[in-house]
Amino acid sequence: MRRNAAPITTLFANFRHRAVLAMLVRALPALTLAGLTLAALTTVAARAADLGAPQIGIPHTRDADDLGRFLGGLPGKSGSPFGELESTPAWQDHARLSDKAWNTYAHDRLPALSGFAHSELSDFAKSQATVFYPFSGPDSLTATAFFPRASTYVLVALEPPGTLTGLSKFLKKDLPGELTELRTTFDSLLQRSFFITRQMDHQLRGQVTDGVLPLVLVELVRTGNTVLGCEFLWVDESSRVLVRPAEQKIHDWGFALDYRNANDASLHRLYYFSVNLASDHLDKNPEFQKQMAALGPVVTYLKSTSYMLHRPEFSTIRDRILSMSTAVLQDDSGVPYRFFTPDKWNVQLYGEYQQPYGSFRYMVEPELKAAFQKPENVKKLDFRIGYGYGRAPSNLELARRK
Repeated sequence: MRRNAAPITTLFANFRHRAVLAMLVRALPALTLAGLTLAALTTVAARAADLGAPQIGIPHTRDADDLGRFLGGLPGKSGSPFGELESTPAWQDHARLSDKAWNTYAHDRLPALSGFAHSELSDFAKSQATVFYPFSGPDSLTATAFFPRASTYVLVALEPPGTLTGLSKFLKKDLPGELTELRTTFDSLLQRSFFITRQMDHQLRGQVTDGVLPLVLVELVRTGNTVLGCEFLWVDESSRVLVRPAEQKIHDWGFALDYRNANDASLHRLYYFSVNLASDHLDKNPEFQKQMAALGPVVTYLKSTSYMLHRPEFSTIRDRILSMSTAVLQDDSGVPYRFFTPDKWNVQLYGEYQQPYGSFRYMVEPELKAAFQKPENVKKLDFRIGYGYGRAPSNLELARRK
């Protein structure tokens, strides 16, 4: 088993260099015609390579992509180990119903999210910013919709990472039940934009899957990506990111995925770490705090956090977000509005804000409510997001550091 280690910044930086090399190779014909000789192109590539190979590489194997397609109801590629199961009535019914659900998302929700990204977040696409998404659960879907050009995504939540499930798990009689439960797990995300916490507590701890990974794989393949490889990671006492044996159960463990987008062949990396972000845990976890600090400037995304960052018990991660972020995109469950002081932040508001929905209705922010009452501060929001799912107005805040 490999025991390679590196600061996470090295992993991110070197992945970007690999992406640059891949783009240079794809652009070779056009660049040569434009007058850039092959020798000059080789020199550029060599200089990029001299910046250093990744200390932890992700083996490019098809296992993760095959599993994502099978669970997502998409026909496997040639040689898929799940080919025989795809001929069963259970899987064919799963594929039909999955197509219906994901096509509805692609038609009803995705265009509005993409339109918002194009009109309000386009400068982040140009910078290929690193997106930091605490309290994410398995929701890579919304982060990649808002920031499709990000080179790196870092998701952090309490749920276990999960494993790459092999064919043997599905060679049993309850395949129809398992596939039905998997589709049900996605209902809330596709229709309401978030996973329901109490459902995740059961679904991602053995009832449906053993963690986040299978759901993230489905989200990626269902939105036109090919998963190139998966590696399991953990952070040791020296704040190093290490490859871990699949059977090793330890805190701060997670996974990393490389994937390629079908639309533009761009390469991306997604990290997930299972970490308790409450201050009484995070304050005793300097190793992961060092990793967060090493990310450098990030764009932070927050949604449906159960208003954790409004509570003093989560002040450590709130302060970290404010110190490391060049921008924060969030609904009202994120960082309280009063922390975005005018001397440091420009804030654009979207949608409507009255008060939080349901059991969170007592978490009213007077400062945010007053800001929304000034029409010059607010832009229209053409989609629902966050708590309320149609029963209460939706809102977003985009805070940019001055």
